[in-house]
Amino acid sequence: MNSGDTDDTVTKEGRIIENPLEVKEYIAGSYEKVYRGRESHPEYKEKSDEKEEEMSKTKEVQYITENEMNKAIRRLKRNN
Repeated sequence: MNSGDTDDTVTKEGRIIENPLEVKEYIAGSYEKVYRGRESHPEYKEKSDEKEEEMSKTKEVQYITENEMNKAIRRLKRNN
C-alpha cells in the first residue's frame, strides 16, 4: 500500500500503520486521549456520557463511495 507516500501514520512506538481502519482507530484514540485529559464542566458530563454510550454502540463503519464524493463536490461547486 505504501508507495513512498510521506503521509504515513506512525505510532509513538515507531510502528507504521498502513491499514486504513487501524489508522482511523489510532487517530480517534489519540483525539480521545487529548480531550479526556481536561476536566469538563460538570453540567456537560451527563450529555458527554450519553454521547459516549451512543458511540460505543456504533460499530458499523460507513464508507463514502467515489461516486458519492464526486456528487458532493459537484454540488459544492454550484453552491447548492
